[in-house]
Amino acid sequence: MEVYFAYDKETGKIVHMHRVVNTSGQSGTCTVDDVLRVLPDNIDRNKVGVTSATLDQMLSSRQRSLQVNVETGELIQSATATD
Repeated sequence: MEVYFAYDKETGKIVHMHRVVNTSGQSGTCTVDDVLRVLPDNIDRNKVGVTSATLDQMLSSRQRSLQVNVETGELIQSATATD
C-alpha cells in the first residue's frame, strides 16, 4: 500500500500520515498538494515536506518508530523496544 508522510523539514518527525483507498479497499495515489490539503489546520504547511513509501501493512508505533531523513526524504523505520 502507498502511504504518504508529512514531516517536519527540520527534525524529520512525522506529523501526519495519509493513505488513499478506493471503495474496493485498494490503495491509490495522490499528489503532494492533495496531502497538504488534508493536513489539520494546526500544522504549518510551509514547514512540512511530503514523502511516500510502499508498506506491506500499516505499522503500529509500538512495532516501529518512523522518521524521515530530512536530507534525502527517505522514510526511516526502526524497531521499537518491547517490554
